[in-house]
Amino acid sequence: DGTVRDNLTGIVWLKDANCFGLQDWSTAMQSARGIGDGDCGLSDGSQPGDWWLPNIRELASLIQYGNLEDQVDPDLPVLALPGDHPFTNVQFGRYWSSTSLSNDNYWAWAHSVDMHDGDAPRWPKDQSIFVWPVRASQ
Repeated sequence: DGTVRDNLTGIVWLKDANCFGLQDWSTAMQSARGIGDGDCGLSDGSQPGDWWLPNIRELASLIQYGNLEDQVDPDLPVLALPGDHPFTNVQFGRYWSSTSLSNDNYWAWAHSVDMHDGDAPRWPKDQSIFVWPVRASQ
């Protein structure tokens, strides 16, 4: 149905981790809220408003940090997700979280998580990175 249920957090992830490509934070927030059944491979009966950007803890819960410690060459493109993850189109790059560091445009930063190395840096909201929406389990 285009979704993956996370048994650890109880939330549901969009199976396609690159439906939206690269977007700035504000656009990513709108895109996540706007999807529903028929979009991004979904056939789950969801509606616009059911989906959102995950917070930093939800996003970081996907990372399997043991994978990173066992890497022979940290420059090789290895995902920081479990090897048997069920997602499609996961990108070797940063993904937005909904966790904002400030509402002030001068300090317009939000947390992100890099799916290559598990790093969770703050990132300028006007820069474009990947979008991976979640929704509540039904």
